[in-house]
Amino acid sequence: MVLGLVNGNISGGTIYASSSIEAGGHFTVGSNAYVTGDISGANTTIYAGSNVFAGGDISGGAVYATNNMYAGGAVSGTNVYSTGDLIGNYVIGLSEISGAAVYAQNTFQCGGDATIGSNVSIGGNISGNRALFYGANAVLDNLSYPSIWKYADYTMSQSGKDTVVLADTSVSGNMVITLPDSTLSQNLNRVYIVKKVDSTANGSVVLLPSGGKVIDGAANKVLATQWSSATIVNDGENWFVI
Repeated sequence: MVLGLVNGNISGGTIYASSSIEAGGHFTVGSNAYVTGDISGANTTIYAGSNVFAGGDISGGAVYATNNMYAGGAVSGTNVYSTGDLIGNYVIGLSEISGAAVYAQNTFQCGGDATIGSNVSIGGNISGNRALFYGANAVLDNLSYPSIWKYADYTMSQSGKDTVVLADTSVSGNMVITLPDSTLSQNLNRVYIVKKVDSTANGSVVLLPSGGKVIDGAANKVLATQWSSATIVNDGENWFVI
């Protein structure tokens, strides 16, 4: 079944479309929906009895999938439900997932912002470029943090791909880890962890804020002993150890 713009409802067992699907009413699929473009329900409701695959955005008043939901773009709606995996475009890292409530029985992966206004219930792993979960309840069973090993001076990225830095000073001696720009909106309230993993006595790890900012009121934070670490967050200006 290949469809484009429909003013009323769209329904079928399995739906295939080589471009976008837009429904003025409900978008109801008893089985799978495969669309290379966008799936939208014109602010109404999208239902799928099984999987939803979209090369672009999936949007509607509410979006429901009883199995997996895959979107190359954004997933948005008043409520977003998936009993299987709910996956945004985490490879490119430009997608967003938003809604009043998001439920995923298994994995939740989002390359962009995950902004949830009410309930969040995830049974599997959670990962994303930035996740903003707020509201009544948040049940997050397995929160994943992208980690990276470093053996010399390093400037942390602005994309959140190195939330955890494991620093080994046994190769190059003292290391300076320059923190991301705390004034950028994508870094606001983002949590970072830096840990010294080696036992080298004369090798320290120095956390250095960029742009002349401070960390707990000081110019830097020093990790001098093996297994010492600092979990830090910023307020849009300066950094704080939590």
